[in-house]
Amino acid sequence: MKKMKLIASLMAAAAVCMNMSDVNAQKYYETLEYIIHDDKAVITGFEGNMQVLEIPAKIDGKDVVEIRENAFFKCSSIKKVTVPETVTFIGHHAFFGCTSLEEIILSDNIISIDEGCFSGCISLDKVILPDNLRVIEDKSFFNCKSLDDIVFPQKLEEIGDYAFANCGELSEVTFYNNLMSIGEFSFFNCKKLEGVYIPDSVMSMGSCSFGYCEDMRKTIGNFKIKGNPESLGRIYAESNNITFESSENKKSSKKSSGIPALAVIASGAGLLFFQFLEKLKGFKRKYEYEC
Repeated sequence: MKKMKLIASLMAAAAVCMNMSDVNAQKYYETLEYIIHDDKAVITGFEGNMQVLEIPAKIDGKDVVEIRENAFFKCSSIKKVTVPETVTFIGHHAFFGCTSLEEIILSDNIISIDEGCFSGCISLDKVILPDNLRVIEDKSFFNCKSLDDIVFPQKLEEIGDYAFANCGELSEVTFYNNLMSIGEFSFFNCKKLEGVYIPDSVMSMGSCSFGYCEDMRKTIGNFKIKGNPESLGRIYAESNNITFESSENKKSSKKSSGIPALAVIASGAGLLFFQFLEKLKGFKRKYEYEC
């Protein structure tokens, strides 16, 4: 079902792309298309073969505050983009399919990276995430095959479904104690990711969020989850037959609970959905499993 939603989302983005030029758009140095809205400048599109792009902080004396959805959709020439501090929002699929994009520097005033924003940027290997980033939406970095290392900001609270799926070169991730939610399949098929520390703050982990590649009948053999013994990380590890290492006593265990690691509907319609609630540290935390 999730795969069908992913395909539908990409098809919708492509359809929007065909008619994404705003009738009132103006040109900035014959490259950036923009409009003035509420006395602010909004980037709506791009033309040309520029490789290094520094988006201006002002156009026509107006602050550039937004990059619209699909604005740089499949712009294959761009290799590096710098987004100014004036920008507070980047729309969905804004840089989708920019296959030559290697580096992007984002404004610290961006608090959310929208759905599919950098999906399909297969050359992207360096991302400087904003210090104030709170949310990484679904499929934001899906299929960024060259992305090999990323440090998440300390204020990050949510990582969406499939956010980093198919990032085959990703070898290390670092989370902090403000993180509360990790979506399903968020790090699916990250073959080089050998382990992850799950902070105590995490209250929700989606199915197959870590430890799975193409063969969904079994987890990656050397993959390891670290964390507090009372954390959601331990429960996810045990429920998926993944090695868990306590951050307190450094002892490893590999167990299997009563929840199946994988259950596939015979008709092929999808995966069975499992839910249970468990009280930890005086409050309820939600766990969802399809694997």
